[in-house]
Amino acid sequence: MFINQRVISNELRTLRSLNLRSALSKDEYQYYLSLEKGLEGERKLDQRLEELPEEVLILRDLTLEIGHSIFQVDTLLIFENQLYLLEVKNLEGDYYLDGQLFKNIYGKEIRNPLLQLNRCASLLRQFLQSVGFNIKVNARLVFINQEFTLYQAPLNTEMIFPTQINRFIKSLKSESHQLSQMHHKLANQLLTKRLLTNRHETRFSYDFDQLKKGVICFDCYSYMGKFSPNKLKCQHCKKVSSNIEAVLANIEEFRFLFPEKKLRINNIYQWCGSGKLVSINTVRKALNKNYILKRLGPASYYTEYEEAAKSM
Repeated sequence: MFINQRVISNELRTLRSLNLRSALSKDEYQYYLSLEKGLEGERKLDQRLEELPEEVLILRDLTLEIGHSIFQVDTLLIFENQLYLLEVKNLEGDYYLDGQLFKNIYGKEIRNPLLQLNRCASLLRQFLQSVGFNIKVNARLVFINQEFTLYQAPLNTEMIFPTQINRFIKSLKSESHQLSQMHHKLANQLLTKRLLTNRHETRFSYDFDQLKKGVICFDCYSYMGKFSPNKLKCQHCKKVSSNIEAVLANIEEFRFLFPEKKLRINNIYQWCGSGKLVSINTVRKALNKNYILKRLGPASYYTEYEEAAKSM
């Protein structure tokens, strides 16, 4: 049973918007592609884990801290007698191990995922001890992409290759999964203690005036166009949304990218293209639908209901 949703990192959310609304540098674009590929791999594994018995507790995207060391857990499976820590890699192509070095077929060294896995497993064990749980942790590195090959691979039970995934899932199904209240308490502790923000995430520089304006479809991160007087249609995936729904989604993007900016009608009107697709009246209706207007004359702005309640 999946306990929590897989979270899109702030880095990826930011780069998705910047990739469409600006020109990323070569390094930023490569990083963006790697984040997308990583998320794709994690979702592929999620699909396979749906085959596990309902009693198994599955946690995803845990950012934890122990002794001032931050570590991230892709996927954690809670069984009766042990945990499985799964680090997912969606690498594609030919690679080989050269001692402790992990290289592609052209000899370019990349960060060794086995070292990442071992660090994460060690920190997780320390974390569990700190919150009063003594349970075995099995760490596995899952290569999910069918187009991946690792030459000179040692006989290492930590690595699960694409041709072994079916057998691995079958072995997990046979694990004892008679869970008690203790296991559910452990899952709750992990969720309670997780960090909602990671201070080590990369921050990207951008400016409101320099970003391309328009209404984005957040199903596929493409621009929307006019479909009818009250509806917009994505130019790529063809999704149709009401003007209000589309504006509300783009308001959330604006708030994420510019948390320091006041939520004003004119800001959102500009963000959505200054009338090319939606009128200023539509923007006003969208804001009035989900936000509270703080009336301060020319300095009026909108805020969330919770924020408005706190200021009363």
